[in-house]
Amino acid sequence: MRADGRGAVRDLVAHLHRLGRRRLAIIAGPAATTTGQERVAAFREALAEYGLDLPDRYVGQGDFQADSGRRATERFLDLAEPPQVVFAADNLMALGALDAVRARGLRVPDDIALDNVAGGEQAAKALAEKLGGSGKIVILQGLAGTSAARERAEGFAKGLAAYPGIEVVAQQPADFDRTKGLDVMSNLLQAHPDVRSVIAANDEMALGAAKALGSKAGDSVQVVGFDGTPDGLKAVEQGTLYASVAQQPSQLGKIAVDNAVKAIEGEKVEETIKVPVKVVTKETVAGFSG
Repeated sequence: MRADGRGAVRDLVAHLHRLGRRRLAIIAGPAATTTGQERVAAFREALAEYGLDLPDRYVGQGDFQADSGRRATERFLDLAEPPQVVFAADNLMALGALDAVRARGLRVPDDIALDNVAGGEQAAKALAEKLGGSGKIVILQGLAGTSAARERAEGFAKGLAAYPGIEVVAQQPADFDRTKGLDVMSNLLQAHPDVRSVIAANDEMALGAAKALGSKAGDSVQVVGFDGTPDGLKAVEQGTLYASVAQQPSQLGKIAVDNAVKAIEGEKVEETIKVPVKVVTKETVAGFSG
């Protein structure tokens, strides 16, 4: 989560605070992942600005599967003082949370999500154009069964379908993990030394792939990531990654606030709202504000 993403979180917490919400919880990704740690830290900082704590009982760690979101939410709801708001870091965990809440007969506002499919299409198009419409590429997939992995893979496939000169020589999961991205890419290079590009379903895997490529990354081999993380955008700026499909957390936060307010006031909101993402390259990274 970038600095401006933290600002969006602060805005969201500020609105919910004004609405009288004081007990806010989060279901983050695995504690060992950078993204999971950053989301919890940003949430805790935003709450602290309003004198609110984020006690351990309001922090759930999931594995990007629906069951983990359901279990975390059931634990929240069993507390003497359950949270009034629950944030989930992944759609599958959010679906699990929804199941748990609805099973208790509670009303749930509607869904706001990043448009991962469109982001995947944009990434594929940007990369294909950079390659001149031809070349061999490798795709590093996310954690099997997660909505982000599935939707981003769908987007990559849709985007690449328009470029028959692009050959996908391998697709393998690296579970959204940098070390696994390094290991998987190292192995794939043995079988495909002439690969010209790598698309990864998140920046962590892209950075691992770039490390495996060494001096080839950003030179003879172009690497594209997804999420616009601080490390990912730094690598884009340095030229190690060609691009990252960046989330726009300021828009996500604004839409979330607007719809939370509508739901609380009993107004109807759209059933599903997709928040656009943006391909950030070296030429645009300095002006990217999220």
